[in-house]
Amino acid sequence: MTKWNVLLIALGVTLLTSCSDVSKDEGKLNKYRLPVPSNHGGMSFETVIIDDLQDPFIMSGASANVIVSEDYSYSEGPVGSPAKPNFIRAGSVLVPTDTKSIAAVASYYHFNRIKKLDELLGIKDRLTWPRKVGILTNPLFMTDNAFYQPFNDTINIVPYTEELKPLYINGAVLAHEHFHAHYNTLVKWTVLIQRSKMNGKLSGQLEGDYIEICEGDKFYNLIAKSVGSPSFPETEATVSLKKSENSLSFSQEVFDKLVSFGVEEEKLKSYPYLDQENLSKLTHQVNYIIGRAWDEGNADTYAYLYDKNPNFLTDSIKSAHYRKIDGSYKGTYKSASNIVMDVKVLNDFRCNPGSRKNVEALKNLGIPTENAYSYLMASDYAKFLKKLSESEVLSKKYGDKAQENLVKSLANILPEINSYMANTYLKEFLSPLKPIELLVNKLGIQNEPEVCDLLEEFYGENPMCSADTKKVEATELTGDKNEA
Repeated sequence: MTKWNVLLIALGVTLLTSCSDVSKDEGKLNKYRLPVPSNHGGMSFETVIIDDLQDPFIMSGASANVIVSEDYSYSEGPVGSPAKPNFIRAGSVLVPTDTKSIAAVASYYHFNRIKKLDELLGIKDRLTWPRKVGILTNPLFMTDNAFYQPFNDTINIVPYTEELKPLYINGAVLAHEHFHAHYNTLVKWTVLIQRSKMNGKLSGQLEGDYIEICEGDKFYNLIAKSVGSPSFPETEATVSLKKSENSLSFSQEVFDKLVSFGVEEEKLKSYPYLDQENLSKLTHQVNYIIGRAWDEGNADTYAYLYDKNPNFLTDSIKSAHYRKIDGSYKGTYKSASNIVMDVKVLNDFRCNPGSRKNVEALKNLGIPTENAYSYLMASDYAKFLKKLSESEVLSKKYGDKAQENLVKSLANILPEINSYMANTYLKEFLSPLKPIELLVNKLGIQNEPEVCDLLEEFYGENPMCSADTKKVEATELTGDKNEA
């Protein structure tokens, strides 16, 4: 037990017993004394109401079944019965008296609130309730983390060892993991990708999926150029190739188009490793990064709606400092062409980790894995969505419900993202900006000058804004009402 947890229990009990009188008439037992985070990163002890438990002493009800367990099954999730926390009672208020008890009650409390948020957004019935939540007590599994497991549809919290805010108290972390369930339920390709195998390895770790081309500069440069490098002339072939955010079909068509760029066909055939297997691996690596970034960025945005704390992750996890939603923009939400060249650095290092050149390149990249890349992209994506939710155009349209409507629209475009991935994932690079394109269309703000400015600010481009929109914006700035 950390010093923080000892203080938490002692302070909670002291606060209650010092200000509460024991009453013979206990009334309905639905009040609990819990540490509750504020949206400014602090915490206070509050008496909260949980209104849907079957039994006030068992954490099982309409919102969740919370299980404290040392055992975890890949097929079932946490193994065991719903938690029966230890309490002391003062009047009609129950106070959990140890770490596991606090974790169980706090987790249930947050899922009770999450269920109500889903009801408000109109998305509750997309998932199965009650949700299954595991408080895993075996530190051999992992520590200082929470995760959603799509294969058994469970949310799990592992032992916490840092001296910050424990994850089970940090409701925004639970809300983040909860939205992964929405994403994985509707974007079925996410689950298929995680289950898919290449060279006998799970794609989630991408071990063995990388292209074993040491120093394969020609291969990567060729592919990166074919998805939008300005070094290629703007011919009819390059324009058609750059449709859908510079996506590239890896069929016979790719060879025909590369030939049309002026690459001699015989020379093209002699390029090492330019075959379907390696092209498929590269597509998988790049698209895994992009798709994972969408999932994580959407979850961050839902979590921010839940408790309005833009730094909810850093409140509990030191290493997540770069994921502050109100922090500086990293510029990692890149085009597929940029990602290809960054993936080359990862693959070169895996291919020859003893190379000083490869070690230095990886150090300069500052991103050690595909998952780390996804999280950085997700952070930038979430920062953009926060800015969009605070925009004047959304405020005028939705008033104080702007953020709520943005998250509702995010949830409602998930089937379109699934369709897009189903038609694209195995043969083309995904467009990193696709969810934003779908979102602004769903919100009806796709040609608003303010949205165009935000796209320019974050991504250096506004591919969704028409020339007419830019013309209107320029006219408004100059005051010139005359037509050209």
